[in-house]
Amino acid sequence: MVTFEKPGIGIKTIYRVEYIQDPQKWKIMCSDKQPAPWTLYDVRTYDSLDDAITFYLIQFFYDKCFDVKMFEEITLNGEIVRESYIEPKNTFAYSMRKIINESAIAKIERLQEMVESLNYSMESYQKFIEKYHAEKHYNDFVRDYLQ
Repeated sequence: MVTFEKPGIGIKTIYRVEYIQDPQKWKIMCSDKQPAPWTLYDVRTYDSLDDAITFYLIQFFYDKCFDVKMFEEITLNGEIVRESYIEPKNTFAYSMRKIINESAIAKIERLQEMVESLNYSMESYQKFIEKYHAEKHYNDFVRDYLQ
């Protein structure tokens, strides 16, 4: 990665990825009992944006990561002149999470419809068995053929 270099000017860019993987830390974070919640995050710093984004995306999709944030910090002669939060919206990661969520929601809805249909069928079968007093025959069938 090429970065700005000029003799006598000390400019440096650092990328910081902050993340929480510990369930206990996340529980505290969600409880609003922590006066300084940013202290709960584990931190990794990078000189390379490529490396920072790679780690960020790994955490973004890692199912044991509760939260991940990325910051860019620019220093000039050792003094912070800019710090910004990087939220990659409309990026590959954002799109993938959206697609995965939409796909999961569609699958859940199909499964819910299937469960409702199966429950209706089971209730109908149960009513049929009760109406025609076929409990003994049904129990014999289950014992002989399904076990």
